[in-house]
Amino acid sequence: MTYRREQYGTLVDRLNEPPRTLTFVTGPRQSGKTTLIRQALDGVPTPSRYVAADEPDTIRPDLLGNEHWPAQGQYSAASPSRRDARWLVGVWEQGRAETARSPSGFVLALDEIQPVADWS
Repeated sequence: MTYRREQYGTLVDRLNEPPRTLTFVTGPRQSGKTTLIRQALDGVPTPSRYVAADEPDTIRPDLLGNEHWPAQGQYSAASPSRRDARWLVGVWEQGRAETARSPSGFVLALDEIQPVADWS
């Protein structure tokens, strides 16, 4: 059986509501925020994507407009050192595109974005 923090139900409830605002999960280091987010994403029927700015991940290169990325539809790993405001805008735009394609909505979970300059 998987342990779930008390906040799990609250976060799942928020993710199941019609979106009105951004939802932030904050707390001390090593307190289980990432685990909580990942569990909550698994606990809702809405399609979702988890992106951690401090880990390599795949992004849609065509949304970044960089000729050095593979052709549209292919994916490439972006190292955390390339994570800047431009990268974040690309991830956000990909999330918006997923939302437009999904009749049930879409949840984009961004983790560890505080080192990304001008993230807000």
